[in-house]
Amino acid sequence: MAYTYEDKLNFIASIYCSVRRVAFKKDVSWETILAQAAQETGWGEKILIGTNNIFNIKADSRWKGPKSKHLVWEDKPDGTRVQEYHDFRNYKDFDEALEDRVKFLEENQRYHKFFSNGVRGIFEREAQALEDAGYATHKERNKATGKFELVYADKLIEVFRGPSMRRAIARGESSGQCTIVNAVFLDDDNSKEVNKEVEIVIDGNIKIKKVTDSNAIIKGIVVKPNGIISFKKDNIIVPAKIPSAKAPLNIKITKASTPIADKLDQHNGNPSKRETPVENSRQTQTSIPAPNADNGLVSFKIKFVEHDTNKSIENFSYGIFYKNKMKEHVADSRGEEQIRAESGAKITIYVKDFSGKLTQKIEEFNVQENVLKTIKIPIREIKVLIMDHSSTKAMGNYHIISEYRGLKKNKYTRNDGSITLKGLAGFGVKLTIPSGQVVLPETYFDNKVSFYKRALFEKYEQPAFVKTTPPLKADGEIVVSKNKTAPISQNDVRGNNGHPIKLVSKEGTFEVETYLDTTKALASNLSYEIVYKGQSRVHISGSTGRKLHKCEINQEIIIKYKSGTKILIEKYTVIENMSPIKIYITKSKGGFNKAIFAQTLRANSTAKSRGLCAMYVRLAFEAAGGKVNPRPASAYQYVRVMQDNEFREVDKDGYTPQIGDIYIIDRFGSHVHGHISGYDGSQWISDFRQKGINIYRGRPTISYRIFRYYD
Repeated sequence: MAYTYEDKLNFIASIYCSVRRVAFKKDVSWETILAQAAQETGWGEKILIGTNNIFNIKADSRWKGPKSKHLVWEDKPDGTRVQEYHDFRNYKDFDEALEDRVKFLEENQRYHKFFSNGVRGIFEREAQALEDAGYATHKERNKATGKFELVYADKLIEVFRGPSMRRAIARGESSGQCTIVNAVFLDDDNSKEVNKEVEIVIDGNIKIKKVTDSNAIIKGIVVKPNGIISFKKDNIIVPAKIPSAKAPLNIKITKASTPIADKLDQHNGNPSKRETPVENSRQTQTSIPAPNADNGLVSFKIKFVEHDTNKSIENFSYGIFYKNKMKEHVADSRGEEQIRAESGAKITIYVKDFSGKLTQKIEEFNVQENVLKTIKIPIREIKVLIMDHSSTKAMGNYHIISEYRGLKKNKYTRNDGSITLKGLAGFGVKLTIPSGQVVLPETYFDNKVSFYKRALFEKYEQPAFVKTTPPLKADGEIVVSKNKTAPISQNDVRGNNGHPIKLVSKEGTFEVETYLDTTKALASNLSYEIVYKGQSRVHISGSTGRKLHKCEINQEIIIKYKSGTKILIEKYTVIENMSPIKIYITKSKGGFNKAIFAQTLRANSTAKSRGLCAMYVRLAFEAAGGKVNPRPASAYQYVRVMQDNEFREVDKDGYTPQIGDIYIIDRFGSHVHGHISGYDGSQWISDFRQKGINIYRGRPTISYRIFRYYD
């Protein structure tokens, strides 16, 4: 799939919060980091596969972590460019790469100017310091002097100030992954506290010391959505709950006796145009009064968890009934909230009932000081009976789409037209059909209502039951997993006049997330196979462990991947706003990176043969993680190498090439060494780019074998 403009914007948006967090912690310019990330990787497109190395930092002798070898372009002093193999650092994720980027600069003496006073934290000066230190070697000819000059600083500034970066930053700010806060500090007499040291605790676990600037401001504090910041100055702690926001927020920190408002001033546009934060005095019941602000009250904490998994429920909406008053509250991103009330007083917790009102009672308890009260939200069950428009006929085996906690899933009614839904009390569920018609509006799980009878608004005919696709034949270690969606054809939509409505195919997308089955963590460069409309294709997950695919809505797809010693097969029906498909893949020891294999083949090949097929395929094979020991003297002898590296021979009948496949021709006649080539996803390549799989056309007696690696 081609890397699009939207992919570029999404890459910057995806790392925006992490970049701001690292920049604030290390006192460096976040603008420099973002500009470098875009410049070094082509906005995410050219991240070296399998590395998560945003800044393409090489692995020299000082690097003790994981590394991998890649063929890259290098600029020489005379202005020429050549390709060379180099080792590059590997990171588990982008956050680790961002942290190491600053550490790398700190540990290299040649970048000392970057961290000097008057440079550190100022974008344009940091960019120039990187160029002066030789961070990048690319030069361009100065038209006035005719000399080649370094242009790295100009490139970074141009990238950051361009319209694409502005769009990407706006997307990152509005993603809801973090909130950026600027805080101004005022004394009791409302005077600015300039050059004041403040200890900041973010979300309860990140402690940073900062000094206010000449305007008494600390800029760029990064907090989770609905998170908490505590400011400690002069041995007084002032807490503030920060709401989720789609643009930087400005807050005023005053004397400790004044509670901090959790509804803060929000502005639109470029943050740099508005330097001085302003105060908004509006407060809510989630504010935390300062110590001794109200006598007789004690503090305790409420935490909400799922009843069946004990997982925290983030941003949970609930009600507290206290002193004959009901108030709605929202827990933070950890499912927690700090509450102040009279010791021993009775508190009752309510969640939304079936109609969305706070009347569903969950728990009642008496207040105790400094106690963490964990409340388990129970599972409720709803049974829905789907009838036709006249409410006379049950719609059996009917395709329904349920939406619960932001996730959509395919479901099918039973023969009697019923469907059972389960969910946490107080959470809503909505039912629709693929055409978009709402069958059941958002209804909250409530123990008082356990049954609904819903009629369709248009005329429909019950579809004849369509058998699911027959199981794929087991082949060796290949097995069939459970059919995920029971794909039933539903061509029964009719208009008011009873005539069938032609269903027009609609383009959609679905995302695949690849996890290592051993660690259950997102992992990049894992391969899986997708069968769509009878066509099979091998894909490799991107650097984030995720990959987006295009597909028509309501079409069936089949995904194959390695689990243990078996190849699992899963079936899905694609729907709109489909939640990511998560697959847990077993990675073979050593592994073979098909994408790097293909990339290296393409980089080294030419248009004509040089008689060096074995050497060029071996170079790509080794770059991808393959082991060649001992090294064969001829191409045909690589059959043993394939077997030693856990490649399996592919049946030639009905064969369709896939990326990473290797084709070996046995020796014949005057061709005493045979031939070997690899498939890069679009063509066969050895030391040259072949026009087809068989370069010896007209010789049907040639013996050849095809090998494939299943990771």
